[in-house]
Amino acid sequence: MRVFASGLVLKKIKIAGATDPVHRRAEKILIFLVEFFGANTQVSSFQMQNEIVTQRLTLHLLNFDDHDFIRRLVNTKGWIEFIGDRNVHSADDAIAYVTKITGTPDLFYWVVRLKDGDAPVGIISFMKRAYLESFDIGFAFLPEFNGHGDAYEASREILSIVSQKAAYDPILATTIPRNANSIKLLKKLGLQFEKQIEVDNEILHVYSNAIKIELSPDPETSGDSCGNSECR
Repeated sequence: MRVFASGLVLKKIKIAGATDPVHRRAEKILIFLVEFFGANTQVSSFQMQNEIVTQRLTLHLLNFDDHDFIRRLVNTKGWIEFIGDRNVHSADDAIAYVTKITGTPDLFYWVVRLKDGDAPVGIISFMKRAYLESFDIGFAFLPEFNGHGDAYEASREILSIVSQKAAYDPILATTIPRNANSIKLLKKLGLQFEKQIEVDNEILHVYSNAIKIELSPDPETSGDSCGNSECR
């Protein structure tokens, strides 16, 4: 991506100063592509950092060492009900699932851990879905850690970072209409209902921060019950 963007910069410099309409249009397209890929490169560089730290949590990009936790998470009642059965029932299944995630472009999973004890409690995802025009944020947490503000604190941190990048504006989220806890957390994060869509014969509600992200107060003073809004 960086090489491609650098090549575009060189071409743009050669075109600069052209006066005919075709060259002027080409220059505008090249400038857009440089800015777009440049913004994505900067965010991807951030996302490759080993660790993100918040007041009470650490987040790290998903790796093979997380396969046992992922197997537990995707077999929880909330995941199966609101996201779907991934048929991950063995260590080999979990490793294959992690391999698929880590090998998919424009798909990022962070594993969320408590600083106190280093226990994994959930995941935050950020991805480009084929049926959405912008990137989508999602979350899923073990049920025993609901209500403590962990999903809010972790999601809030990711939102605060990626929302600074113009290439990811607006940031979206999807959930099924009956997932009240997920909707409550999305609104708390500043995302508002935008539209209803149908994907694979399932009705989804799309939320967006297109107007403005207005984050709720510090998670220590307001817990969450996260529900699950994650990749289908």
